[in-house]
Amino acid sequence: MRRASLEEIKNLWLNKQWKDDDDFHLYISSPFCRVACSYCVYKGKLINFRNEDDVKQFNNYYYNFLPNLIDEFAEVIKSRKLDSVYFGGGTPNLMSAELMREIFDRIPGFKDIPIKGIDLNPAYITKEQIDVMHEYGFTLFCWGVQSFNKDSVKHHKRSYVSYERFKEIVEYTKTKGIYQSADLICYLHKYNTEDVQIYLDDLQKCMDLDLDFATMAADFHTVASDQNLGDLFVEASKDFVRNSENYNLELDLINGAEISPRKPITRAIRKGITGKQFLTEILSYFGSNDFPEAISNILALGDDTSMYEIMSYWPRELFYITKRLNNEPAFYVIYENIQSINNIESYQEPAKPARKAGPAPSNMANLRKMLNLNI
Repeated sequence: MRRASLEEIKNLWLNKQWKDDDDFHLYISSPFCRVACSYCVYKGKLINFRNEDDVKQFNNYYYNFLPNLIDEFAEVIKSRKLDSVYFGGGTPNLMSAELMREIFDRIPGFKDIPIKGIDLNPAYITKEQIDVMHEYGFTLFCWGVQSFNKDSVKHHKRSYVSYERFKEIVEYTKTKGIYQSADLICYLHKYNTEDVQIYLDDLQKCMDLDLDFATMAADFHTVASDQNLGDLFVEASKDFVRNSENYNLELDLINGAEISPRKPITRAIRKGITGKQFLTEILSYFGSNDFPEAISNILALGDDTSMYEIMSYWPRELFYITKRLNNEPAFYVIYENIQSINNIESYQEPAKPARKAGPAPSNMANLRKMLNLNI
C-alpha cells in the first residue's frame, strides 16, 4: 500500500483509457451512525447530536469535507456519463432533507443519473426526506430492517422499527414509484437454530409487503464460529424463496441472465423482475471488498468507516481507498497494474510499488467469504 496525492488520483481518472462498454458508478459515503450495532463490520462514526464536538464533526464532514471532495472530482464526474450513484454508510438519512438537497445539488448532472440508490434506516426516516429523494429522482431505497423481532434488534443496540411502522413507510414510498428492498440478518439473538425461524418470519413479512427484493445475510461472527449454522442459513433461504409464490432466488435469475456475470448473494427478488432488469435497472452498482472480484469502475467519495469501505477501482487495473485525515482526503493505493496504466503521462512511478497483480491477500478473501456467504 502506498500514499497517493489528490492530483495523481484525479489525473489517473482523467486520463483513463475507457472502453465503449465500460460502466461508471459513483459511491458517496455517509459515515455517521447514532448507535454502534454490534453485528456490523462497517462501524460508523458515532454521532450524538446533543454533543457539541460531535455536531462539529458532522457539520465539518457534510458542509466542508464532502462538498469540497465532490468539487475536486467534478471534472472526473463530468468526463463520462454515470450509470448510477449510491449513498452508503453509516446512515445516510442522518442528513436532514435540506442537507440532502445541498449534497445532491453539488454533484454535477445529478438529476440525469439514471439509477440512484441509498441505504436508509427506517427508524429515522421522515416523509420530508422521502419527498426530497423522490424529487431528485431516486430509484432505489434499501431499508436496513435487519429484523422485526424487537429482542433481536435491541440485543445489538440497533434502533428498532416495528413491522406496522415499516409497512406505513413502504406504502408511502410505493406512491412515489421507487424500488424498495429490505436487508435482513439471521442469528441476531439466540445464535442457534431458533434464530432461523425468526429470520424466515421476517422474510415472509417482507414478501407480504411486496418489496422488490430482500437481501439476506447471516451474522458473520456466528457463521465464523460454526460453519454448520452458515450452511443451514443458506439452505433454509434457498428452500424458502424457491417455494414462495411471488419471489425468485437471485442465484436462479442471474444464472439465466444474458449479461456479464457477477457472484449472486442471498437475495429474494420479486417475480416479474428479470435478472437482466435487476442488474441493469435496479442495482447495477456492484461493489467489492476484494479487488479481484471487482467488475465495475467505481469512484468512491467520502470518509472511510472501517474495513476499506471507501474503495475506488478499475477492474484489473487500479484499487485505492480514501480516508479523511485532519479533514483532508488521503488516498492509499492497494493494487495497481503497472502495465495497463503506465502509458498515462501523468502517472508517477511509486518509490515503493504497491502490491503486484495476483490473488487477494488471504485476510481480504476471508472477509469477503464471511460477509457475502455466496450461494
